[in-house]
Amino acid sequence: VSVTLAPACEKADVNVTYTDSWRWDIVMYLRSMDIRFYKAPGGGLIASGHWKNSLLHSFPNADGVVQDLMDEMFKQAGESTAVRTKSAAN
Repeated sequence: VSVTLAPACEKADVNVTYTDSWRWDIVMYLRSMDIRFYKAPGGGLIASGHWKNSLLHSFPNADGVVQDLMDEMFKQAGESTAVRTKSAAN
């Protein structure tokens, strides 16, 4: 799945894009995930994260993969103290 940027919102702080790839092997599993943060409303890249499953893949929890990527991206962006909301932690 690839999501195209919607028109930039003047009130947004960050634009986020992602690309995910899924495969089938008994059940659907996440093959890869790319996430990018851009300065809004149309600026440069702030941080990016990439995760890819191995050839001898596992069946990862996609939510956990995204949470780990986002944690690393916040560190890249100098926001290592960013705290997940209660709903995001579940």
